[in-house]
Amino acid sequence: MKPLALALALAAALAGCSKQPDPEAGPGGNPPPAAADPEGAGSKQAAEDRLKEMRAEEDVREEAPWFGQTGLDEETERELPRYLRRELGQSLFKPGSLKAADLAYVGLFTEGAEVVRYWRMPPVDGKAVHAYIAQSGATGGPRLGWGNRNPPAK
Repeated sequence: MKPLALALALAAALAGCSKQPDPEAGPGGNPPPAAADPEGAGSKQAAEDRLKEMRAEEDVREEAPWFGQTGLDEETERELPRYLRRELGQSLFKPGSLKAADLAYVGLFTEGAEVVRYWRMPPVDGKAVHAYIAQSGATGGPRLGWGNRNPPAK
């Protein structure tokens, strides 16, 4: 399943899930009557709105100097900034959100059995972080991530 299709399926599944218990809730974890949302309509609507926003982002063709320079297919390259925005809770349509051009391609590194491509991201909570796409072996699909690994020193 493609990364965006997987994300959309996950978001759709989550839209039907119940919310976590409210720590301020009354006995049995139920919210106070004034705050009750018996149908979960508020969270369902928010999930549906987010899905629409994600689909609209997919139609936008961002530009960045590193597109076509990484050795990855175009779909995987274009998925990286969308993935990062989802992770950061941002939207392409809101000011200050991460854009593909905000990422700086660092390069390709072999780390054990993996080939990993790194991008420098704008600081997150004042900390320097990297995004990456890792692939294992000939059949390993791309795994996108950020913040938990850095390129090795050259």
